[in-house]
Amino acid sequence: MPRPLKSETWRQIFRYFVEPDSHQLEDNDESLPTSWPHGSRAQIVSSVCAIWRKVAMRDRFIWSSIYISSRQPLAMNIRRAGHYIQRSGGKISNICILVEKEFSKDQLKLFSEAFYDLTQLEIIDCMLSPWPAAKEGMTKLLTYMPPASTVILRGMVSSSSKMEESPFAVNEWGTGLLMSLERCTIDETYTLTAKPKSRLELPSLSSLTSLEIPLGLLLQVFYKSVRLPALTSITIRSVVNATLDDWKHFISIEEGGSRIKEITIRSMDRADAISLVPYIDTLSSLITLGLEGESVSGVVKRLYAASDAYHDMPNVIPPPNPNLSVLKVRSYDGEGRTLAKFVHLRSWLADSEPHRGPAENPIIRPLRVQLLDCEGLTQKAKDIVSPYRF
Repeated sequence: MPRPLKSETWRQIFRYFVEPDSHQLEDNDESLPTSWPHGSRAQIVSSVCAIWRKVAMRDRFIWSSIYISSRQPLAMNIRRAGHYIQRSGGKISNICILVEKEFSKDQLKLFSEAFYDLTQLEIIDCMLSPWPAAKEGMTKLLTYMPPASTVILRGMVSSSSKMEESPFAVNEWGTGLLMSLERCTIDETYTLTAKPKSRLELPSLSSLTSLEIPLGLLLQVFYKSVRLPALTSITIRSVVNATLDDWKHFISIEEGGSRIKEITIRSMDRADAISLVPYIDTLSSLITLGLEGESVSGVVKRLYAASDAYHDMPNVIPPPNPNLSVLKVRSYDGEGRTLAKFVHLRSWLADSEPHRGPAENPIIRPLRVQLLDCEGLTQKAKDIVSPYRF
């Protein structure tokens, strides 16, 4: 007779089984039909038998992700949220929301009441359909949502409707959410809107330190909708509609860019990535630069050229990116020759006269390198970079 599985084994199986409910918003309703009375995978495994229910009810982790869908009846969403909040002890890691239509005021009040016992929320992950009613629904829903540290906005692309028809107003979010938000990600399918106001009248994302967004969206709309007094890290998804003049205006408002310490450039067309180098050069306090995929080679080549020019004429050319001390390279399949040359030259400049400067205020700081998923590097490139890795 086979030996019964231990509770820990069942717990791991259940965690694997319920994992799609935490992020697969687009196809969740196909694999979890609205006709199912359970409405979620965690509720399914807790309803099979006494042993499974005992294991599931004792594991707060599988109840830590709430799924809300406008395709499902409101009562089902409310009931599911209540069960999850109770069984997780009021600590939810993320709420995933699929919105395709507008909610009534009474429905929104029911959502607000359902979240009353929530004591901790990390992520609100929103999938918004292209239709204008969905924009209104999401804006109002976020007004009633509890505070969270991270908001992710993702759009569903439709051939018959464009996101431009339903712009999304950040400054209409709930006050609690605006104050608690630390990280925000907005993808390319979103269009935001901003009504012209003086900056003193704009709501403040006072805790937001990290923003991932298409650069044009940031410069044309986002920073015109809210104030960003704590922003230190920007991840750039694309450069569409971005101009250097707009960028300079943005950093002049944000204290000359002195607060921006980290820039990450997602993988994009080589020419687009290279076009971002002048933007990077305006950030005198930049400490960390992240480069991914196709963006690596072009940007590194330009950075190497600037460092090499400074090496030849240190009394004529100002030191490029003097505070840059961390380079993060991810998902790069090149051989790494220019990368190795840049890292070696940069480190040599930081350690040699007349480039070094006083210890307490170096002209160029030593560079440390992080490599993740960079299997294409030649052994020579690896050997050169190795002393500077962390």
